[in-house]
Amino acid sequence: MQLPKIITNEELLFQIDSDSLYKDLINQLNKDFEIIGTDVDFSETKSPSNLAIFLQEVIAQLLEKHFDTFLNLLYRVDVKEAIIKEIINIQKETMIQEISFLILKREWQKVWYKKYY
Repeated sequence: MQLPKIITNEELLFQIDSDSLYKDLINQLNKDFEIIGTDVDFSETKSPSNLAIFLQEVIAQLLEKHFDTFLNLLYRVDVKEAIIKEIINIQKETMIQEISFLILKREWQKVWYKKYY
């Protein structure tokens, strides 16, 4: 089985829901956010679209108030630095949406690989 190619946030949210990996994704997010020292709690009761919105709010707070923690998160999740450099200078709201998408996508990839390999 090959990892599905995900290009948009909508495709990602659909894939998260259809792969039955939502619980694993939530656990992975909680694990990584705990490791970087935040008290953020992602809940399985949120829909995938609400999860994406909540993650954007968390990212915005980290960028504004805890930039070092934000950088630790990117490192922990393993978001490529080159991609971040490409989007860092765009409009703030769009940048937060893009970063949240990259984090969710990478976390989903981790749980997808664990399930299928």
